This record gives sequence, structure tokens and C-alpha cells, in this order.
Amino acid sequence: RTQGAVGVGLQVEGLTGEFARGLSFDASPGDVVGFVGLPGGGYDEVPYLLGGARPCSAGKIVIGDTQVDAVRLTPARAVRAGVALLPADRSGASGALGLNARENMTLPTLPDFTAGRLVLLGGRERRTVAAEVRRFDVRPARSDLPLGMLSGGNQQKVLLAKWVLASPKVLALHEPTQGVDVGAKADVFTHLARLAAGGAVVLISSVEYEDLAHLCTRVHVVVDGQVARTLERSELTAHAVAAAVYDR
Repeated sequence: RTQGAVGVGLQVEGLTGEFARGLSFDASPGDVVGFVGLPGGGYDEVPYLLGGARPCSAGKIVIGDTQVDAVRLTPARAVRAGVALLPADRSGASGALGLNARENMTLPTLPDFTAGRLVLLGGRERRTVAAEVRRFDVRPARSDLPLGMLSGGNQQKVLLAKWVLASPKVLALHEPTQGVDVGAKADVFTHLARLAAGGAVVLISSVEYEDLAHLCTRVHVVVDGQVARTLERSELTAHAVAAAVYDR
């Protein structure tokens, strides 16, 4: 957690979607907050509601000092508000497998690499991407390869780098280590922790109890669309998370 972080980075009240039913929580800058539960309980809907990818019928979201209308939220509005979403489905929702790694990585920040609206500053883009490829240890270290040619772990590193480049205030992820090998998983953990240390709020919905116990400041157990129990850092173990999910 960031030392000296003050104020509320994220405040969510009454978030309601298909499965979430008036779900409320808050997080400070530097927090890594987990959501877990049983299928249909609503835990896995949280990132998509905050990212504007699924419709909200009610809810208030405050990011820093800015209030966002959850009911009118779209992916574009979420990004403008500082929320980045990394879905579990890399091939269908998160990445464009036919585009190369460089194009995937700079898609949200393309205006940073253009002069006016039409001229791509290719040199600046290539230098930035090359630095991110090294920092995220993407293998092979070639940004010209189609994303679909990379392993699952290296695809995830590219997509994580994409949103880190955008400097989000909130990064919401669903199953960030799904289909990722052990080595790449450790790299993903490192970069999520680094993003939080820089003051972002990181939200993770997952059924990987060990990952949640390892990464999170706290974990919310969601039952029937609401937070039923919260496990704090001092009590977080994989066994404790599993027990809380199945304890009725």
C-alpha cells in the first residue's frame, strides 16, 4: 500500500446490475481489493459494471473528487473517468488478436502518439513500446508479432502494459491470471502491486483464492449481489477465503 496515501480513491454505493444488488464498498489509493463468491452471486460482475461494459440500473461511483453516474456509464466514459477494465476473455473482449502487440499496447493512448489527428509519431510510439516490452518482460521481445501468436501469459503482459500506459486511477480486472503460466503470473502480480504502489486502486474479481490472499489489501465476499463479509489483510489466506465463500 502507498505510504501516506490519503482520501478515498474510490467510493461505490448501491451498485446494481444483473446480479449485483445494491453493492457498496470503498477503497483508498494503493488498495488492492478482491471480490470473490459463488457463480451467480455477483462478485464477477463488479469490474464490468465499473468499466461500463455491462449496464447498471442504479448506483453511485465517486473517483477521487468526481462523481460518475453509474446508470449512464459506458466504456468510453469509464476510461475518461480514469477506470480501466481488463476482462477475463483475452481473445474476445480484452485484446485484438489480429493486431500486433504494439498496436494493442497503444490503442487507448493513441492521441499521445499522434500530431494533430492524422500523423502517427511512429518513432515515439516504437520507443515507448520497446521500453514497456522490456519492463514487462514480454517474450519474444517483438512488438510486431500479432497478439494471437503470443502465449497467454505474454498476451496478458501486453494488455496490462496497455492500461498501465494510460495511468488509470482504477484498474478493474476479472481473473487476471487465467490461462497464465507460473512465471508470467509472478510478473502480473509484480506489475499490479507496482501500479497500486503508485496510488491507483486495483480491483480483482477472481476464484483464485491463493492469488487474492497473496495480492489483496482486503477481500469482499459477495453473496446475493451484496458484500456479505470482508476479510482484511491480517486474516487473508487461501483457506480463509475459501471458507468464507462456502460458509453458510
